[in-house]
Amino acid sequence: MKMKFKPSNLKVAVVSAIVVGSVGFNTAIFAGTSTDSMIVSASVGISCTISVVDLDFGNYDPTLDSNNTATGSVTSNCTTGGAVTLTLGEGAGKASDSIPSVPVRQLVGTSGAASGTYLPYGLFQDSGHGTIFGGTASTGKAFDFVGTAIVTTIHGKIPKLQAAAIGNYADSVPVTLTY
Repeated sequence: MKMKFKPSNLKVAVVSAIVVGSVGFNTAIFAGTSTDSMIVSASVGISCTISVVDLDFGNYDPTLDSNNTATGSVTSNCTTGGAVTLTLGEGAGKASDSIPSVPVRQLVGTSGAASGTYLPYGLFQDSGHGTIFGGTASTGKAFDFVGTAIVTTIHGKIPKLQAAAIGNYADSVPVTLTY
């Protein structure tokens, strides 16, 4: 059987073959790249956390000729490079003449004959009980963070030979880290 090609069909076949064959060449002619840079940035601000180990004087004997001492602590952790100040408030049982820079702290009797009575005590920055730990920048403790947690010991003292009634005593002192 003999096939006859019409000239118009032959032209369509040739043009189709050229178009299909040139598709691969056209994309190569128009291929290229363009580059730019993306700026990636972050900002780190100061952030801190604190945790407290309570100070417990244990048993106080008002007849003994010696101070009752104990320690607690505050662990501070902040962003490296942060400057902070640790302060201790006056306490819930503060005396009427107490001020943040010179706190006059008192334990408050919570049970028995001690209920409603007061037992004065102090919180200090040093074991010699010479530097009061107060509630202002000048009576607090300032430090800079260098990447590790800082443990600050709080030294407490109930002075000797105070009149005290039998019972339990307590106080709550705000601990603040300012940054």
